[in-house]
Amino acid sequence: MNPEDLPCWLASGDLDDPGGHCLSWWNPAQPGYPYPEISGLLLHLLSLADAAPGRRERLCAALLREHDVHRAVHRGGQGYTFDLAMALGGLTADLRLRAAEDTAGTGRAWDVARD
Repeated sequence: MNPEDLPCWLASGDLDDPGGHCLSWWNPAQPGYPYPEISGLLLHLLSLADAAPGRRERLCAALLREHDVHRAVHRGGQGYTFDLAMALGGLTADLRLRAAEDTAGTGRAWDVARD
């Protein structure tokens, strides 16, 4: 893959898991695992570029479900502060991009931070 093709590939959704998170790696024969902190990073990057609104919505929903179920960004039942910060970075970047909209998903970014 050429480096200039990377943003389009990241926005394509090829790395989506069924729950909406970005996967840890791409290999159709042996898929990666849901990677919430990278989902937050990707959401941030896509928001900065104002790209892939459908993908951003799926990433937001996955990150917010993660919080609703576990009250943290977690892996293996363990919550991680760094991972939460990465998720919040993506959620707040998307919130700033769509500040004029009253979306239920991204508007909850601050609720996640308070919890």
